[in-house]
Amino acid sequence: MRIGLYGGTFDPIHNGHLIIARDIFEQKKLDKIILIPSYLTPLKENISSHIHRLAMLKLACGESCFEISDYEIRSKQRKFTYQTLDYFSAEFKNDDLYFIMGYDSFLNIKKWKNWNYLISNYKIIVAGRNTEVKVNPADNLDKIANMVSFVNTRTIDISSSEIRSRVKERKPISYFLPKNVENYIRVNNLYGV
Repeated sequence: MRIGLYGGTFDPIHNGHLIIARDIFEQKKLDKIILIPSYLTPLKENISSHIHRLAMLKLACGESCFEISDYEIRSKQRKFTYQTLDYFSAEFKNDDLYFIMGYDSFLNIKKWKNWNYLISNYKIIVAGRNTEVKVNPADNLDKIANMVSFVNTRTIDISSSEIRSRVKERKPISYFLPKNVENYIRVNNLYGV
């Protein structure tokens, strides 16, 4: 099988995440994509409870091409990406695994723990629009760029942080995320003041 691994905080998951996942699923002819919400994230602080983030993922990912893994959440500790990929590599020994990351994450790859190991040992897909043109030689990422696969995906300028801010400011968030996720946020009073 050809399996995409898509990790993140998903705080909350939104339509931009889902469009990227769907585009990569189709373009790379994957059998499924596993979304992996983090328990704690090394480069982000103050994320919402894993219980809420996992619940929102389950609401948003109703298509059969998407699965959700609570591996990092079950570990109850901070996991680095290379550790998570090592775990899935052992679980799916006979399958082709592809780690999916956004272009902005790729630009910060050198801040990741054991990024050299990650690039050398795993197939990485960088998602975004015309990303291969944007790699700046001054960032010293040109050699790394040759080791990953860039996929031209549709992008919607939505961020989870913008959604959280809009909720806090009592602005509408319809069309940013699935309706059932929006309802979950409202019912559970997430991201409020």
